[in-house]
Amino acid sequence: MSSKKKAIIVGAGIGGLATAVRLLVNNFEVDIFEKNSKIGGKVNLIEYKDFKIDSSASIFMLPKPYLEVFKYAKKDPKDYIELVELNTLYKVFNDEGDSFNIYSDFLKTTESLEKVFNDESSNYYKYISDSYRRYLLVEKYFLNRSFFTLNYWRYFKSLPELIKIHPFKNCYKTIEEYISNEYLKTLLAFQCMYIGESPLKSSNVFNLIPSTTQIYGLYYIKGGMYSYVKALEKLILELGGKIHLNSNVTNIIMEKNVAIGAKINHENIFSDLIVCNSDFTYTIQNLLPRSTFKNKISRRKQNNLSFSCSTFILHLFLKKKYKNLHVHNIVLNLNKKEVLLAPFIDGPLPKEYIYYIYCPSSIDTSLTPPDCECINITVRVPNLKKYKSKWNEFTIVSLKNKILYDLSKIKGLEDIKENIIYESYTTPMTLKNDFNCFFGAAFGLNHNLLQTTIFRPQAKIKKLKNIYFVGDSVHPGSGISMSLISAKLYCEKIISDFS
Repeated sequence: MSSKKKAIIVGAGIGGLATAVRLLVNNFEVDIFEKNSKIGGKVNLIEYKDFKIDSSASIFMLPKPYLEVFKYAKKDPKDYIELVELNTLYKVFNDEGDSFNIYSDFLKTTESLEKVFNDESSNYYKYISDSYRRYLLVEKYFLNRSFFTLNYWRYFKSLPELIKIHPFKNCYKTIEEYISNEYLKTLLAFQCMYIGESPLKSSNVFNLIPSTTQIYGLYYIKGGMYSYVKALEKLILELGGKIHLNSNVTNIIMEKNVAIGAKINHENIFSDLIVCNSDFTYTIQNLLPRSTFKNKISRRKQNNLSFSCSTFILHLFLKKKYKNLHVHNIVLNLNKKEVLLAPFIDGPLPKEYIYYIYCPSSIDTSLTPPDCECINITVRVPNLKKYKSKWNEFTIVSLKNKILYDLSKIKGLEDIKENIIYESYTTPMTLKNDFNCFFGAAFGLNHNLLQTTIFRPQAKIKKLKNIYFVGDSVHPGSGISMSLISAKLYCEKIISDFS
């Protein structure tokens, strides 16, 4: 490019930060505007005195997209983040008082499974192998491809490969074909819920989550996931980018369907292009002028899209070490209707939960004072469109007490309530108010077949120029790895458009 083009990025989530890096490498002038006082979006930090813990995302899977951002800028990732490969992928507790581990080492996993489930290990590996084979097809034909209007032919050309994946079968049905033990079924099904949809409804495609976890392993970033956010910030500043905090974008300025700038803290700032890392539906509903939607985008259609579930996260700082916890822990519950379906349908809060416990201080002493622990307990709950009651103090305290009561029944965690130094919460209302998540949906749009690949929002909306989208609700989907892939795909589109 002969002269620098100016890009405004709305939102300093990971998708926006990764986009900034790639644009800066390609000689764009980049300004990121973030409404909050810290960068990271939903991937943020809870701090109290000498304690700290990630506020939400914590499972580092599919490491390649994380590292590619630095390599694209010709930087060594080791100069920015310190990765620790986890030997224990998950510590798993069941409601019968037993526990077992899933390891990165296949032999150790086999021994662990056979102690608890007798002859299920061969079935488990058959499931992992077949699911991974399908993942390779998904990666080749769908994950790393964009589907803009002129490229629809790619999708239809790939249909024979799509059929091999059996996309119309749900995750749980596929798991049942391999696994007979109910606890092991539930463990695998729970991992498929990481996209914010019920495994009783979501496509078999998402069995890729437990399979890639076992094949590629899980990693931990020293200092927690927020260290990755800070690493991207460091790289952006080194490349000459600018990050503006407490800068609320209230309107995107359009002129004859061309984005020319944004209204930020009551001031109009102009640019050559806008990249929206803000929630996709929120952006359509609140930031674009209504005249933009005449015969182009229906707000009603946006409102009728299907959204992912939400989450409730209990953040605890504790004055005691709990040696039976690893970094990632799952507490199973066999009430299939409550734990696998209730968070995704209209109605009250579920009566029972599967608990995901994140305990980074089990291996990272930088997060707490000596002999202390920091943990997050996450449960899936309905989003604000489906949950008809209010998230008030009574709701929060009731759910907190339910969680602590259930955890206190686990051997080694009996006194967890008595050792709380500090507690805080992330609720669907937090997601809605702090991060503009539409309906408080933690994972953006859900991933039913009519909202994936060609049917999912892409980087651009037809007939709107110089405005692009990145993040959970656009192709390829939710999660940090997917947001990083979307940043890669859509930067290629931006560079092509402006070359």
